[in-house]
Amino acid sequence: MTGSGSIRGTRRIAAAAVLMLCVYFVGCTNVFGPNSTSGTPSYPYLTGNWEFTLTATQGPVPFPTLAGFLDEEPAAASATDKLVTLTQLEQPAMCYLGGTILPLQGTVDGTAVSLFSFSFNGQYMSVNGTKNSTGTGFAGTYSIGNGCADGYAGTIAGVRYAALTGTYSGAATQPTQQIAVTLQQATLGSADGTTNVSGTAAFTGISCFSKGTVTGNVLGKQVHLTIATNETGGSQLILAGTFDSAASMLQASSLQVMGGSCAGSLGMATLSH
Repeated sequence: MTGSGSIRGTRRIAAAAVLMLCVYFVGCTNVFGPNSTSGTPSYPYLTGNWEFTLTATQGPVPFPTLAGFLDEEPAAASATDKLVTLTQLEQPAMCYLGGTILPLQGTVDGTAVSLFSFSFNGQYMSVNGTKNSTGTGFAGTYSIGNGCADGYAGTIAGVRYAALTGTYSGAATQPTQQIAVTLQQATLGSADGTTNVSGTAAFTGISCFSKGTVTGNVLGKQVHLTIATNETGGSQLILAGTFDSAASMLQASSLQVMGGSCAGSLGMATLSH
């Protein structure tokens, strides 16, 4: 899939840990977003919300999971690199203690992907692998040099999660309590790796409120939504859970009403698209 031209040439992806890194890039208005060039690309972009799982083959795993918004665009599209932030989801091992965000930068050439992390406690992670034909999967290896994790190595596999967009509905623990959320996931990622989600909610079988306004975000398979209800005096429903890579089902592991007359847990819910 390699070739000449801005679309088939070597493409660059880069990472940022904080929004302040925007000062190094002209404009910063298109930091996260595909298709900034004209025409239709002839290859699958990696751009989207991803989760990566690490498996150690040498030394302990530095952190089990990375997730965040990844952006890929042709290097010739502008004079600046694009950004990707990978955020650690699970408790890191000793050499990465205190870390929350691990920025990486690198290149994509055809289906080959190479990434190199910024320094963390003096150690650097290299990632090399291949994206699949649809741009929804990645498989490769990682290795760490310098620092206390020097010599750690293993395999890394990634999955791109489809946008959490559409209407998801189902029953809470009590079958008479029905929940429906209509969501729209943003096309651009945030500097911390999350991607914002907004929308509306409707409820039946709950005496205190019947609808609400949704804000929240996704990070890999994790989803966190806050629903401001229409209850007089105000209340919020906090939804925490996960969704599948096709974004066809949202599994709410926690539904907690904060404030108002119905404060407490509504249990769990499986919301289908």
